[in-house]
Amino acid sequence: MKNLHVLIMAGGKGERFWPQSREETPKQFLNLKGSKSLIEETVDRLKGLVQPSNIWILTNEAHVALVRKLCKGLKKDQIIGEPIGKDTAPCIAVAASLIARKDKNAVMAVLPADHTIAPKAKFHQILRESAVMAQKEEALVTLGIKPKTPHTGYGYIQIKKSIASPGKNKFFHVQAFKEKPDLAKAKKYVKKGSFYWNSGIFIWNVATILNEIKRCLPNIYKNAQKIEKAWGKRNQQATLKKSFQAFEKISIDYGVLEKANKVLMAKAPFDWDDVGSWVSLSKYLKQDKKGNAQSGAILAHETKNSILVSTNGLVATLGVKNLIVVSTPDVTLVAHKDNEQEIKQLLATLKKQKSLTQHL
Repeated sequence: MKNLHVLIMAGGKGERFWPQSREETPKQFLNLKGSKSLIEETVDRLKGLVQPSNIWILTNEAHVALVRKLCKGLKKDQIIGEPIGKDTAPCIAVAASLIARKDKNAVMAVLPADHTIAPKAKFHQILRESAVMAQKEEALVTLGIKPKTPHTGYGYIQIKKSIASPGKNKFFHVQAFKEKPDLAKAKKYVKKGSFYWNSGIFIWNVATILNEIKRCLPNIYKNAQKIEKAWGKRNQQATLKKSFQAFEKISIDYGVLEKANKVLMAKAPFDWDDVGSWVSLSKYLKQDKKGNAQSGAILAHETKNSILVSTNGLVATLGVKNLIVVSTPDVTLVAHKDNEQEIKQLLATLKKQKSLTQHL
């Protein structure tokens, strides 16, 4: 589709991959599971679906130069630097305003920069069908992932009746969005069968999403329009900074989708992983016979079911199990696998230790 544009959101901190992920190089810019970074894989995945001129990346302004280096072929104004991170609603409002400036009839797909998706053909197919549905129904479309486990780290989408589809994939009306649940709720969601993981992938007409943002988040809409009007002019950077300071910090899910007039969901037909933690990454690493996942120079003796990563010399383990060990030139993390969701809390503690903040 010539009028399909894609926004890649690359502003995440990737704190759960500390100490390999740092403030200077968050998770989306790391080669965690192959020869390319996650953001490079995301851009490569779009080949054959959209023209390079229709790809937009929004990232932290400190990472703009790195994005340009990794994602060659994109023009300067296709990579937008956020002066301040304000969550996904302002990010999408700004990108939608700039895309509409180029093509008021554009369809916009929104993708996180750090997902693993395969096969590419099914990914392309569902985006094309979702784009048709978004245009036909003037709806906000999202993709849901069929839950494999009662995961507490994802938000959930509850669906109701289906709607006539333009292709092979089924679409459903969305009944509700649910925040990340506790384990008891997650088990109920999975058992019920009408709940799907929220992938964070969205497709909509730029006109539709801008109208919804204007209705639900008028302050964000107003400031995004200021950025659009200043784009390419002398006051571009000053307006960008001032508008981001004025934005409220809110997600597109909470700020718009939960209040929108018409939201549809398609079941994602592809294999999906948000690679959100060391445990989720482990399946992409080299495996040994004792259930250990390894990367780098590792000597695992009498070691079971552990994740062992080294970017700095040899890591040797003896008589341990169920650990995460990550060694970098200046930090070594040793954690129990059951506590991996608490790495962000560990970093919060680290930030209070002024003598150690150089390791963030």
